[in-house]
Amino acid sequence: RKQVAPLVGLHTSARAMAAHPGLAALLAAAVSAARLALASDVATAAEPVSIVLITEAGCPGCMRAITGELSAVVKEVGDIIDMQHHPFGNNYFATKECGMDETYNSDVRHCWARTCVGVPNPPADCFSGSIVTQHGPDEAAVNRMTACAIAHSASWRKYWPFLVCMEEAYPMLHVDATRNCSGQARLDYDALSACYSGAEGGELLVAHAKATADHMFTPTILVNGESVDADGVLQAVCAAYKGPSPPVCQKMTVLT
Repeated sequence: RKQVAPLVGLHTSARAMAAHPGLAALLAAAVSAARLALASDVATAAEPVSIVLITEAGCPGCMRAITGELSAVVKEVGDIIDMQHHPFGNNYFATKECGMDETYNSDVRHCWARTCVGVPNPPADCFSGSIVTQHGPDEAAVNRMTACAIAHSASWRKYWPFLVCMEEAYPMLHVDATRNCSGQARLDYDALSACYSGAEGGELLVAHAKATADHMFTPTILVNGESVDADGVLQAVCAAYKGPSPPVCQKMTVLT
């Protein structure tokens, strides 16, 4: 943030201002200008770098990215990013146009995405009926619980520890890790359970489905709209941020 210069020489007494009527007006104008400069500085503060993360439970690459490179990014530059996570991954809804078979098929998934996501007047069955997953019922359950956790967290920073915990516990516990992980992240377990068991969980998954554009693989990571591999996210964030460079970014600049 720019430093606003102190109003040196503008502190004066009431007697002096009385003796010089124009001095009060000058002082008021100077103070007003300083306030405007400060307001302008705040208004033009650097925007956080946008990260869009598309993952699914049970995906080995997603697990490695979330517990590894992305957790490092959150630790190092979490204050300058805004994370949007869509836990719909490679899921899709079975539809008449693309196929009603509930066995996962990547061609059907791409058809569904092209036909249903981000298009005007999609077919009526685009976001109803059965969700087809790559990894079966365990994935479906954790994706649904993850959507609930996102909705019931005050911010993505509050939610992130829950996601990391769920990914680490997935191979053994799947959705049964929720109680422990919600405790670690200080999320309301009862609220998550109610969301998961009720209509809200399904509605949240539909919302994430509608936000999950067609993609080639998971995890898909977009930094300010550009696709980036997990091991390149930190560098991409440092390059994209327009504010004062965080220490880790300064070190990267020196090394390069």
